[in-house]
Amino acid sequence: MSIGHVGDELFEESERVGLPRRKGKVLEVLGAADTVHYLVRWEDGHESTIYPSAGTVTFVAKAAKSGRR
Repeated sequence: MSIGHVGDELFEESERVGLPRRKGKVLEVLGAADTVHYLVRWEDGHESTIYPSAGTVTFVAKAAKSGRR
């Protein structure tokens, strides 16, 4: 399972067939290495704590800021 960081977007797959996946943003990384969980703000504005299991969440790293002008 990949590890998310504050600011990363994430996609959580639905547990029910036919329902779309959810998109959110990691607000806080909680717990220790073996029990990492996340505070997430979802697209609809709600926030929740998730404990992802293998294959249920995909993290997309936030864009790195460039120092070039």
